[in-house]
Amino acid sequence: MEYHEISVWIPAITGLAGAFIGAVSSFIPNLITEYFRRKQESRQLKESLIAEIAAMMEIAELRKYRQGLRDVCTKLENSPKSTLFTFPVGIPNHYSRIYQANANRIGIIDPKTAIDIVTFHHLIDAVVQDVNPGGPLADGCDLDGYQEALAILDKAYGIATKLICRT
Repeated sequence: MEYHEISVWIPAITGLAGAFIGAVSSFIPNLITEYFRRKQESRQLKESLIAEIAAMMEIAELRKYRQGLRDVCTKLENSPKSTLFTFPVGIPNHYSRIYQANANRIGIIDPKTAIDIVTFHHLIDAVVQDVNPGGPLADGCDLDGYQEALAILDKAYGIATKLICRT
């Protein structure tokens, strides 16, 4: 190539390089900002959900739900096999407001924590359905039903403890 042919390409190459650098320099800061925003949003959601779980466990302990189930199991173990016992507890549908409001966003937190949070809520919801009016514990059931509910509640407590200790 001759000097004249090269000098024609220099402005074109310079223009393209400038456009590329301009595009990249506006894209990268936005990418970094978005990354940190999502990371903060994920952390805030995780901490809010775990705080709600901690509060639920504290209320359950203060109201002695688990101990109540244990006491009923002990009573039924010492009763005739056909004995039924009622354990009605009116728990409102909004007992897990933060989880219910953010269930569609659970995917933004780390998978291990997300699995534990969802599992915890499903276990607790199973027990809530059992003790609310119309559920087997509220209407009356035998020892097997109470042992099952206690096992589910114990598993939920274990998950809650793990989540709370992890933060």
